[in-house]
Amino acid sequence: MRKIAVKALDEPRPYPIPASLMSTDWMAVVNDPQVHVVIELVGGTTIARKMILTALALGKPVITANQGAAFRARRGTLAAAKAAGTNLYYEASVAGGIPIIRPCGKGFIGNRITHLYGIVNGTCNYILTRMKLEGLDFGPTLAEAQRLGYAEADPSLDIDGLDSQHKIGILASLAHGFWVAPKEIYVEGIRAIARADIEFAGNWATPSSWWEWSRLFPARGAKTIQVSVYPALHPRRARAGQCQSCF
Repeated sequence: MRKIAVKALDEPRPYPIPASLMSTDWMAVVNDPQVHVVIELVGGTTIARKMILTALALGKPVITANQGAAFRARRGTLAAAKAAGTNLYYEASVAGGIPIIRPCGKGFIGNRITHLYGIVNGTCNYILTRMKLEGLDFGPTLAEAQRLGYAEADPSLDIDGLDSQHKIGILASLAHGFWVAPKEIYVEGIRAIARADIEFAGNWATPSSWWEWSRLFPARGAKTIQVSVYPALHPRRARAGQCQSCF
């Protein structure tokens, strides 16, 4: 580790970082000739994108878990990486602990993927699962998720579906072989879901889980696709919707 760019040198941190490693000048860090690989952990699509493009222009590989930048600025950043003869690695931007980016983009290249279904936002999944299992209202459940670290201080990206939009957009683009624009993805958040909705839905199925899905319609043209993000019902016996389970 050569240098770490931070917002402020005196911010409280849960672990000690030598002062000699820290700098508030990210340009100096990225341009340092002894920094050979840049890891972007800022988030967002403004300063983060600028950092990524600056590093790529210098021919330095970039690693990021920033799904916003990886999705909304993907074409520009990938083009910049190609022009500079380097690489942008964003495997951790979707389902960080699961190798899914490379398999979709390379491992399954000989397969024709027509559908993708999944739950990729842990915050919403946690909130809906707690509401379902404990009969809680949305507000207190969100507050508890924030206290426990499952939700950000500003949870808008998660509970309004934008985080999931970015993730399913990346996966759909890789799986189906063409770029899916953000405006083409239907997004529905969970702010409006109340305890009464959960209870009513429970009469019919196990209520709600947070679903992201894409579907290719080859009969309507090679580039016709439906991509959606929304809370959905699923069968009572399904393991989906429980943070501790896999399916």
